[in-house]
Amino acid sequence: SAEYKKAIELAQHTLKSLRKGNTKYNQIGRLNFALSNSYTRNNQMEKSLEVLPIAISNFRKAKNGSGELSCYIELYNVNYLLGNDLKAFNAIVEALGIYKQNNLNSNSFLMSIYYKLGECYSRKEDFQKAIKYFKYALILNKEIKYDFEQATILGLLAEAYCFSGQYKKSIETVRLANKNITDDKLAIQFSYLLNAKSYYELKQYSLAKKYIDSANTNIPILKREGINNNSKKSYYELLSLIQSKLGNYKEAYLNANKFYTIEIEDLKSEKAKRIEDLQEQFESKEKDLKLKNMLVYRKKKELETLQINKKIIYLSMIVLMSGEVGL
Repeated sequence: SAEYKKAIELAQHTLKSLRKGNTKYNQIGRLNFALSNSYTRNNQMEKSLEVLPIAISNFRKAKNGSGELSCYIELYNVNYLLGNDLKAFNAIVEALGIYKQNNLNSNSFLMSIYYKLGECYSRKEDFQKAIKYFKYALILNKEIKYDFEQATILGLLAEAYCFSGQYKKSIETVRLANKNITDDKLAIQFSYLLNAKSYYELKQYSLAKKYIDSANTNIPILKREGINNNSKKSYYELLSLIQSKLGNYKEAYLNANKFYTIEIEDLKSEKAKRIEDLQEQFESKEKDLKLKNMLVYRKKKELETLQINKKIIYLSMIVLMSGEVGL
């Protein structure tokens, strides 16, 4: 957006105006951190990843533990959004290490670290560890009393309960989360799908149908408000299973067909992305090889020039010595 572009330009201009060799490490760290935030929110993730190490380095020189910690949390956010799960996990583990090393007494920081660790373990499908960290985060959240953050953590906890087979706990946790998400339509959609899945697994198919119908009603609302909703595939798959259990086989077939259409498109996109990544890797290696060959060629030419120079010096000495003998 125009707002983030202005913020990027301002941060870049201020950084350029700083003299080379400037030792105001905190100032440079803050400017690069602000620049990274603006890049992230402007969907320029790769650029955000370029400036974060500069911010980290400067905060480290300034011995600013909270600044460094903020950078690692942002590094987690960017990598998590890009699907770089291992890098995201390493970043948040590093953040926890910095928190402990600097003896930072901040419930807000620690809560953020714990719930992001929970997110990582959920992606790894290690739901027991995810549940443990989400619970730690909730304990700290009670002291902070930040309702929106609480709803987010409760939603993630409900998902972990659901996917670890603890369906009754998932339903109860969704109920608690929904107290604070009355205006968050995407979170509400997520809660409908979680409840539909939980009731389906509990063999309460009529209740499952009730929640899947609510999710269906919410889809055009999300679309109308321009909210990106990636739940269509889950919706069609679950609706097909519920319809099948209720004996509505035609509807079950039609929705299964919609699910597989999206699944095939996703697989095509994934394959295309993989090919693109491999192409980039190949081009990068090809560039490296060309650079190495060029360096080898230059070295060879330098050696040849050195040998020629040595020969010239040697011949010059012979000529000089011959002249002396002649004298």
